[in-house]
Amino acid sequence: CIAYKYMAWNQRKFGAAGASVAVLKEHTAPVWCCAFHPENEFLVSGGEDKILRLWQEVGGELAREVRGHKGGVSAAAFSPNGRILATAESKGRAHSIWLWDFVAGKRKADVRSVQHAQVLSGHTGPVHGMVFGPAGRVLASASGDGTVR
Repeated sequence: CIAYKYMAWNQRKFGAAGASVAVLKEHTAPVWCCAFHPENEFLVSGGEDKILRLWQEVGGELAREVRGHKGGVSAAAFSPNGRILATAESKGRAHSIWLWDFVAGKRKADVRSVQHAQVLSGHTGPVHGMVFGPAGRVLASASGDGTVR
């Protein structure tokens, strides 16, 4: 879904009209991706404005903004243990995956630090989705170039 905001839904209250529990509106351009942390109570969102935003799951408070991408953020995924955040960037013909060292705070809704660690390249088209394997040792990425790497 491409939107300028992220809407969180309560799965227990889906009905004819649905029940939104939060609308997160800090992005200034279309939002292309979001991913929940596997252990802590927050999610990350990214999009055309090139900024990663970390939100508290309960209440929808903005916990942190992470800058560094030169192009739009098209996909995001946390490793199963939550220590690595992978984000995909597309800028012109450059399509890369960024790996971030992610350190949560002592409370489940706190983010202590997010540090850029490594860039992976190889796709010739935008990355539309990513997922870590169950053990967290492998990251698969799906691209508009017709490949999964």
